[in-house]
Amino acid sequence: MQVEGTSLTPKKRFRVGGITYYYRLGKLQACPSKRITLKKKIRKDENGNIIPDRTPKQRKNNTKFTFARYMFAFIRKRFGDLPVWKIAAAQRGMTDDNLIQSTNYKYLDEKGKILDMEGFQVSLGPLALPLNLRATRDGTLVTITWDDSRDEPSAAPTDRMMVGIFYADYRNTFTLEKETGATRRDGKCEITLRDDDGEVCIHPFFARADNTAFSEDKAITLPDTE
Repeated sequence: MQVEGTSLTPKKRFRVGGITYYYRLGKLQACPSKRITLKKKIRKDENGNIIPDRTPKQRKNNTKFTFARYMFAFIRKRFGDLPVWKIAAAQRGMTDDNLIQSTNYKYLDEKGKILDMEGFQVSLGPLALPLNLRATRDGTLVTITWDDSRDEPSAAPTDRMMVGIFYADYRNTFTLEKETGATRRDGKCEITLRDDDGEVCIHPFFARADNTAFSEDKAITLPDTE
């Protein structure tokens, strides 16, 4: 006998269209197929209480980790082809993704938003920062000044200033000003904020002219000027 093109023998069972066919005492039998559902093993502690698969803290950490990955991906996209994190990661035998997460994960809240604008590390590298790096704000205009006449491997006059920006009112975003037009020898850099409302935290740092080396950033918080 044939069932949907499948040969049945007394030694075999076949499930066809949700029906299981089999031989019993030489006669063909049919019954609805049953799906086997594997029961999850229930774990219990020494007092017999059921141990949940994940604790509330573990669930919270998993949620934060998921949101954090989206945030870090967004931040890395702002860097584009600027290899700040790639160079620093290669020097440590890591990937840029792992390095930025291990460095800054603690500065995000459970929804992946920036919790600590000053603590967040925007740049890593061996170049030097001026000791007197400072900034002022007038509405959307931010003026950064410094004194640095050095000409040495860690501080070249042609090093370019770049500025990362966090907005207190928009903690799920990040802006990077890569083309400020200012170099170390200039001693001054001006940038324009996208919004004049709320506190901002800027992170100026220097990049070698050919983008082969960078400095660490310095966090400077600027309150709303209104």
